[in-house]
Amino acid sequence: MKPADYLDQAKARLKIDSDYELAKRFAVRPNHIAEVRNGKRGTPLDVAFKLAITLEMDPATVVADLEGQREKNPTRRAFWDSFTSHARAAVVLVACMLALSYSAIFEGAAATHGGFFRRPNRA
Repeated sequence: MKPADYLDQAKARLKIDSDYELAKRFAVRPNHIAEVRNGKRGTPLDVAFKLAITLEMDPATVVADLEGQREKNPTRRAFWDSFTSHARAAVVLVACMLALSYSAIFEGAAATHGGFFRRPNRA
């Protein structure tokens, strides 16, 4: 996702229309947001974390994504790209594990999953 996309999604999540208001909420000067949006400035670390928190995303993944887009050195860029792909895989793995745990723990989940996790009747 491009920096402008992160900014736009944060504005939508916060239900605000202007970059000026977003800058106030993130406690940065309004020109910082405009420069990030226009690609004249990299996304400051604190702004990247605030974007991640606002969007309910993993901050490390957002930082790695933004740094990877900005990095000119191919080796460093490959590192950031590798980090984001590994982070996505980890998120999927954790989500699957949580879903399975939820299904096994809550008896009401058995009906939700078509009885796959239903305990056998022992009468």
